[in-house]
This record gives sequence, C-alpha cells and structure tokens, in this order.
Amino acid sequence: MQYISRYSVAVLAVFIFFCQKVPDTIEVRTVRVVGYGHFQPRWISLCPAMVPPEDPFKAMREKPEGLPREFGELSPIWIDMQIGQHIYHAMKSGAIEKEYALSVIRKWNIDTTEVTAEYVDQEISCAIGTSVSGDIVCILDTDNDEYLGDEKPVIIARELVDSLKALYPEGTVMVDDLPRREVFFEYYTGETVKIARQFICINPSFMYGHDRTPVCKDQFVVNLSTYEFRTATVDIGRSSYTFVCSNGFKPGMYSSMNARIMVDTAGLDSFTTAKEGNRVFGIGDTVDLDSHTFLLESISPDGSIITLTKYMNRQQG
Repeated sequence: MQYISRYSVAVLAVFIFFCQKVPDTIEVRTVRVVGYGHFQPRWISLCPAMVPPEDPFKAMREKPEGLPREFGELSPIWIDMQIGQHIYHAMKSGAIEKEYALSVIRKWNIDTTEVTAEYVDQEISCAIGTSVSGDIVCILDTDNDEYLGDEKPVIIARELVDSLKALYPEGTVMVDDLPRREVFFEYYTGETVKIARQFICINPSFMYGHDRTPVCKDQFVVNLSTYEFRTATVDIGRSSYTFVCSNGFKPGMYSSMNARIMVDTAGLDSFTTAKEGNRVFGIGDTVDLDSHTFLLESISPDGSIITLTKYMNRQQG
C-alpha cells in the first residue's frame, strides 16, 4: 500500500508538472537599470549646424532662458523624447501642413500609435557651445522648466576632443565614465499624460555622413545617449526567462520602432550579450519560450510592460 501511495504521488507530480498552463497573453513587467547593460550603445549627435534657420518646427520651440554668459554664444537645440507625439500635435494645431507631417513620419519611420492632439511637454531643451578656452559646453534642461541658469554645465576639455580626433579620425567613438544627467519630461501613455525620467550620457565626438564627409564641417559634435535599460525575470511554463530591453539608447520613449529586446534562460549576471551572439528582437518578432511561440506584441512608452501573445492564438484571432 505504501508503494502504491508513493507511486500515485509521483504520477500526480509528473502530471501537474507537464500540465502547467501557459497563458495566452503574458505581461512582462520590467524595472529600470542604469547603464548600457548587454547592448551595444547608440546615440544622437548634435551640433549647432543641425538646426537650420528654415526648420518648420523652430517656431513651436520655447527658447530656454538663463543661458550662462561666461560661455559666450550658446546654440539652443531641442530633443524630442516622444517625436511621434510632437509631430502629431504640430499637425493638429496647424503649425505644420498635414502633407509635410506625413512625409516626415514616413521618412523617419515614426511610431504614431499612441498620440494625442493635446500639447505634451515632451521636448528637452539644451544648449551647446564653446567656452573662451575652447572647451565644449553642453547644458541640459533636466527639470524641463525652460530655464538653464540653474543647471550644472557639462564641460568637455578641448584636449580630450583633440586626442579623440587624432585617435579616431573617421568616425564616432564612445568614451566611458563621461558625465550623465537625469532629465524629467512629460509623455503620453495612450490614455493620459505622465512624467518620465531618463539618464542621458554626454559624449564629445565627430559625426560623418554615409559618404564620409563631415556633416557639421569643422564644428564640434556632442553625442547624447540614454544611459539605462530595463529588465525582468518571468516564469513561463517550466522555465524561467530573463528579459532585457532598451530603446536603442537614443534619448526618448520606447516605441514599436526602437525597442530592442533580448531573452535568456540565464540570470542577469550570466546573460549572453548581443556581442556574444544573443539575438536582438523587435516588436512584431516571434520568440520561442517553453515550447510555445510568442509574438512580441507591444511595449509601453516607458518600457515598463512588454506584452507577449501566443502566436497561434494571434493567427487564429
């Protein structure tokens, strides 16, 4: 009788083990981690010449006040953290023509799935220029109040820039341990306006076009990159999976266009990086998890929720 009892318990355990139901939809809830993590960093490059006088969006921009006088002339530049929202609002408010807005959306492959006609203060003001001694100066409006007088400038020594130019004469290079600033701004969730925060790393560099000619001629270039990613560990069926995701490290919100996602059964400390061959997924790709194929359905604007849907169910639906 004791043998039968033990046998029954073993059979029941095996039955429960193999009958764990994997849900049709899974929400992976991520947390923010400072750093580049397991991805290759990317950036946006800024120089004074990149804001042409005829820029159709320039009239919409609120020029920051409080520019420090000791640095001479500083050029204001704006960073759109939710570019689709900015263009949609500009179109709906009549600031730009609909045809032009649609052409920009197509050209830049901009995600406009979650936008509102209302104004959202999603842009970050900054100013770049040079000091009297020739050092590069970059000031970010971290609290997004359009006033730069209370911000701590990032000053990058001209000697560092010259040495980088000598070492890397043909392109852009990222340098470790450069200054970072945490910025705050508004974004639209698809339902309401919320406040987001994001760490941005500031790096001097030299940007070249595809034909290898300098885009900004002899002007300095400042690289800005998002210095954070997101991660989560989720039990799916009989396995535990670690997810890491980034927005491509270009300052801004997450979208179906820029989300970069990797999955591994190892924990975060033993995670296989992209450089080591781990596949990088995007929204709309499929991934095999515990003998099931899931569609990476969507990601929330702040990257906090990645939604997975069983692929066969999605096809049948």
